[in-house]
Amino acid sequence: MVNPSVLIAGWVAALYLILGPLVLFGFYSFFDYLSQKKEPRIRKRSGYFEGVDPALWTEQEAGQFLRAESRDGK
Repeated sequence: MVNPSVLIAGWVAALYLILGPLVLFGFYSFFDYLSQKKEPRIRKRSGYFEGVDPALWTEQEAGQFLRAESRDGK
């Protein structure tokens, strides 16, 4: 009969040989995903609101913007 410590060492080595490359590929894929450029979540609006600083809006302009946002389904 084979010594149990040899069997355990063999199974551990087999797991490392099989799962090691898969885990490394997972890390590679995750870091590759993180490095990709993504579109900004805030979409740019065309028209009046594009070039105007929101801090300088009047009450009417803020209301107009909020109504436009609620129409878009946000």
